[in-house]
Amino acid sequence: IKSLTRFKILVDELRLRGKTTEDMSMVDYNIMHYANQISDGKILIIDEDKIRAESINNVLQESFQETTILSDPTQNINFTNAAKYDLLIIDMHFAGDGLRLCSEFRNSNEESRYTSVLLLIDESDDTNILHKAFDIGLSDYIMVPICNNELVARVNLQIKKKRYQNALRSHLKNNAKMSIRDSLTGCYNRRYFEMYFQN
Repeated sequence: IKSLTRFKILVDELRLRGKTTEDMSMVDYNIMHYANQISDGKILIIDEDKIRAESINNVLQESFQETTILSDPTQNINFTNAAKYDLLIIDMHFAGDGLRLCSEFRNSNEESRYTSVLLLIDESDDTNILHKAFDIGLSDYIMVPICNNELVARVNLQIKKKRYQNALRSHLKNNAKMSIRDSLTGCYNRRYFEMYFQN
């Protein structure tokens, strides 16, 4: 419920900011269009079960241009490169502890905080572990055996969510820049110099 509430607040703020920007005729900031363009989404599948990983990969390749599989638990994962993906699909039992991998990824660098993480959970697993999983930054989960339609729906939602977040951060940076620079010359304005000298 907390995750859904945060997402709803995020969507509402994005729509409001996007509409305000368009009304002011500064830029055409159609965030809904941007968020729905997900066919170029990048997905990393981290699963020791190669057959299942290939099955997931085949399903997602019908909708997405770039999907990658990592099945070797002895291979060191470059978290900087992993953060460049829109979504990580991680088996809860990868390398003995998929949750530890999720936690390490979330805390590895700034960009990894915004990458969506989808956890694969077996029917035999204790679902109480989900409380801990969401606390460490899990975005969503899916039960194994996997329903292909559910998989595609959850993946679509998570990538759209990340695109919304990307749009919001970009918009905030742009607003911050415009508040201290002259739009015509690009030079710092009076507000910047007042802040600079006060500090």
